Amino acid sequence: MRACKTERHKSMLKIKNTTSRKLPIKVGIVTSHPIQYQIPLFRAIAKQPDIDLTVFFGSNHGIAPGKIDQGFGKAFAWDISLLDGYKNIFLNNSKPGMEVSDWRLDGPDMKTYFSSERYDAVLVFGWSKVLFWQAMWWARKYSIPLILRGESNLNHAQSWYVKAAKKVLFPLLFKQFRAFLSIGTLNAELYRHFGVPEDAIFLAPYCVDNVFFSERAAAQRVNARQLRTDLGIRDYDTVFLFIAKFIDRKRPLDLIAAAAKNHAFRRIHVILVGDGVLLDVCRNAITANKLNNVHLVGFKNQTELPSFYAAANVLVLPSEYETWGLVLNEAMACGLPCIVSDACGAAADMILEGETGFTYPKGDVARLAELMMFMAENTDGRKAMGRYAAAHIQNFSVASTVSALENALCFVSPR
Repeated sequence: MRACKTERHKSMLKIKNTTSRKLPIKVGIVTSHPIQYQIPLFRAIAKQPDIDLTVFFGSNHGIAPGKIDQGFGKAFAWDISLLDGYKNIFLNNSKPGMEVSDWRLDGPDMKTYFSSERYDAVLVFGWSKVLFWQAMWWARKYSIPLILRGESNLNHAQSWYVKAAKKVLFPLLFKQFRAFLSIGTLNAELYRHFGVPEDAIFLAPYCVDNVFFSERAAAQRVNARQLRTDLGIRDYDTVFLFIAKFIDRKRPLDLIAAAAKNHAFRRIHVILVGDGVLLDVCRNAITANKLNNVHLVGFKNQTELPSFYAAANVLVLPSEYETWGLVLNEAMACGLPCIVSDACGAAADMILEGETGFTYPKGDVARLAELMMFMAENTDGRKAMGRYAAAHIQNFSVASTVSALENALCFVSPR
């Protein structure tokens, strides 16, 4: 292993452990299903000569044709390869047909792998499913150090009894883990709030494959220009892009309402990419407000998204709540500034006000409309924000997360 260094949240470097180790380190990762954002990380970890990685999945959701996604309201499979470049195992569930969204999703045969293989550490991606609790149980049973990579933060509005339960349960839960990979500032605050010691928290920034999006967006400039032409968008128009499921939590209707407030300004266009239960409601709102500058283009798969980023000028994420909001990473990698609600977890780390974009109070349509108008009327400033966003996103990379994992491994299992 390289020297065990970690980037602390106060931008300080601290040597944690320089003890030599037996290599390679055998690491297991337990996650719910193949998620397009996680795959580049798994491949990068697997390329490390000092790590022997196996990823355990509880479901084949996202790669099996015919699987219904509840958010999109339709069956789909991602159009990129999600299984090559690293070792992976699909665990059997105790009940056939178990949906990935079901908290009961499990993997009872995990015991066999944990008892027969000598893992140096197990990294668990959350705690919201039986699968993860099984991983904790068997790792503890066989004295395997546990590392947690969750996404939650303290900003989610919850009932008093949920908060009371967490106050009791979370300290007990977190004591099962030796180290924590925090995806950002707010996630780290949650760990500290529930008693996790500072030296056990490693900054592992939430990330996408920045190169994939930046290079493909650059390569799609011609297609993007044609896309704008097909939608009746002129070169000097400002395009605000929404990419998300059409569900209440994402608040697509806020963006449509903001577009209606700015309708008299003919140089604004809005493109909404996605599908879901609110699709017809959104269509009706567009029709009712006679918004010929708001375009519903449907669900687009991973290889199609860069064309839309290349065609846009600003990303908007008006969500009710996001633990992070990885669409910001994608957009910034493509050189777009972002306007996001203050309920998005990524805002604390990704949005530098007036430099990479803006935040606004969740649900404040009037303020969202004002920010959209500002972006549309300040072309040079908007372009400068896009350049700054493209530079800032380099701090949120797969390489940084791999480095954080290596430091966590040194911390939990020095030899």
